[in-house]
Amino acid sequence: MGTITAAELQPYFVQNGSSAPPAAASPAPVKISPRTYAFGLWQFIIHKESGLAVIDGINRDGLLKHINSEGYFKRYRKDNTFQYIREQHNKIEAVEISQIRDSVTSFVSQTQNMNFEYSGLTFQATAEKQRETFLRSSPSLFNDSILGHLPNHNKPLLHDTETTMYFPFQNCVVFVTESSVKVMQYNELPDLCIWNDHIINKSFSVNNTASQYATFIDNVCNNEPDRVNAFRSAIGYLMHNYSNPTTSRAVIAYDQQLTGKSEPSGGSGKGIFNQAILQLRNVASIDGKKVQENNRFSYQRVTERTQVICFDDVKPDFDFLTLNSNLTEGWTIEHKNKPSFRFEPTDNPKTYITSNTILKAEGSTAERRQFIIEFSDHYSKLVKQNLEPIIHVHGCTFFSSDWSLNEWNRFFSFMLNCAKYYLESGLQFYKLRAVSQNKLMQSTSDDFAEWIKNQSLNEGSEINISERFAEFKSIYYGEDSEFKQRTFTNWLKAYALGLNCKLIINSKGSNNSKQSIGKFENRN
Repeated sequence: MGTITAAELQPYFVQNGSSAPPAAASPAPVKISPRTYAFGLWQFIIHKESGLAVIDGINRDGLLKHINSEGYFKRYRKDNTFQYIREQHNKIEAVEISQIRDSVTSFVSQTQNMNFEYSGLTFQATAEKQRETFLRSSPSLFNDSILGHLPNHNKPLLHDTETTMYFPFQNCVVFVTESSVKVMQYNELPDLCIWNDHIINKSFSVNNTASQYATFIDNVCNNEPDRVNAFRSAIGYLMHNYSNPTTSRAVIAYDQQLTGKSEPSGGSGKGIFNQAILQLRNVASIDGKKVQENNRFSYQRVTERTQVICFDDVKPDFDFLTLNSNLTEGWTIEHKNKPSFRFEPTDNPKTYITSNTILKAEGSTAERRQFIIEFSDHYSKLVKQNLEPIIHVHGCTFFSSDWSLNEWNRFFSFMLNCAKYYLESGLQFYKLRAVSQNKLMQSTSDDFAEWIKNQSLNEGSEINISERFAEFKSIYYGEDSEFKQRTFTNWLKAYALGLNCKLIINSKGSNNSKQSIGKFENRN
């Protein structure tokens, strides 16, 4: 009968949670009762008559040490619930119990026959018996009652602060502050860990020459400096994985081109803007047309590692105020058949909304929670010519293999400089070009928007509503139409809101010739 060597024993024994071979003598079975020994994953029972120690079950302590040696831990959230994670070289990822089970199953499937002597006893277990024992015991092992005894993972996470952003690439980590963009190697980092799904799947080196994406930003801004600065600050803001609940805003992207509610445009570049953020941050994109106000499962794509939530092409009746508590108090996310989780206010994902129509968002509270950017028709007018706008203008598809390594580095350098610009200057507001006019057209009619533009009505103006209604109806609808003065008056009120005014209405004249007189007064 041969005796197994220390090297051959190693696959069956895990010492101190490490998979490294023992430095000195062969690992030894551990006596846990007069008739029972633990050895690696296995528990043996002694048959006194034969002098054999035969495999009898799973050694749970050995199992936990083996699982831990493969990099698995439990990590507590801020709400004192925990999740299972795996760490490899300071990179961590969340795992399910089934993945831990699969890892052990793979290990057990590679076991060999055991036959060795220790302290006058002979230990025996065929490979088949080991696998059968594991499979028989497995249902009672892989659950929170057992795995909850895994060691806690307490290593601090690399995370943005109010004044610093971190961008982990494959080959380095970039630190951005208001004064610098610095590259650091992973071996220079302090004892920190990084979520694996936050690591950018590209290597990076600085290249500050002009990028195609920077040209794209110039184009959608009509090369207007104030708009370019607003876009650059919005990019930096969305990439900042730190949130101040008192100043948190949603970035809202509209088309500048004037369109009615029934004929929205598109193809202006709002989606490409989101794709750019996606290259550096973990973005959950949600089909805005499928968001239901009372459906608590609308955010199934949002995970605990989500850094930006993008509502893509929301419906015209999307009520922005439904997001107000999320922006200020933090998101609570519910997944079907899984525990809910909550983002702390300072860890809140940033919010990006694209819409082809102006959102319903009246009042100072809604306005205080928005940062609006407008996309020109530089690219959308090419769509109307049946051209692929990005390929037509730039000769390539963005964020694809069409880009060379240098182009990727130019893109990343531009984005990182946007992060620096935001930390230095904050969000850069600018005079919106068409939002008020678009909102008026979409809440009234194209005819009314055209008519009111020529009326020179401002704060303090008085208007004889009855006379102007008769004039408008005659020009656009005909005197015999069923168009009502009440509708016309409501449209005037909508126009007044765009002026930050309210329409005060009084009646003058006798009963036979009563006239409605309106005045535009500041609503503050």
